[in-house]
Amino acid sequence: MGIRSFLAFELPPEIRDILDRLSEGNRASLGGIRWIPAGNIHLTVVFMGSMDEDRLKALGGSVIEACKDYAPFRIRLSGAGYFGRRSSPRVIWAGLEGDTERMSRFRDDLQVRLVPFGARKEDRPFRPHLTLGRFKKGERGDRRVE
Repeated sequence: MGIRSFLAFELPPEIRDILDRLSEGNRASLGGIRWIPAGNIHLTVVFMGSMDEDRLKALGGSVIEACKDYAPFRIRLSGAGYFGRRSSPRVIWAGLEGDTERMSRFRDDLQVRLVPFGARKEDRPFRPHLTLGRFKKGERGDRRVE
């Protein structure tokens, strides 16, 4: 049994504060959502799946090397939405814009470096977003979600 693993960016306090106010302001009007505490929201770059601790320690050098090739990223919040159908939404999210194309190249570079360690390669395009909450099972969406 391994550890559910991913690489992610922590968010600056300013963005976390905005997300905290956003989720707090929508809790009452958007019921049926398990809101994620703002301090736990992060930007996932690579989801690696289940990995054992030794493998995680071994891949650290490859991650550090990949990071050396990239300057800091500039991002800002931009819009919100949901994944799933309106009739059965799964996730409510906040969008990001800024250095997202460079972030996508960073994600691709990381994945190439981590495959030898057993990380799964994601073929879908990188769509940077912040998961704010997950809809409870069986919850139906309505106009308020949009």
